[in-house]
Amino acid sequence: MRIENVELVPEHGQYKVDGSGRIIIPAYMRNKFQIENGDYMEYFTAYVDGDWFLCARKNEEYTEQKRQEEAARAAAKKAKKKK
Repeated sequence: MRIENVELVPEHGQYKVDGSGRIIIPAYMRNKFQIENGDYMEYFTAYVDGDWFLCARKNEEYTEQKRQEEAARAAAKKAKKKK
């Protein structure tokens, strides 16, 4: 994937990576980008003018697919219990 003329907007925060390699996404950013608990995120890297950047995007199609699969499993489990 190639994106030209990208404007990077600083979000005025620095967050420490924890021992498991996780990064905090603050509530205001989750709200801004409508990221909910359980959403799947897709990560990209970019090398621009000698600096590496980590970019993330919510993968709505994959998230919806996984939610449908989970709902189908739950329905099958519920139907099995009724027998």
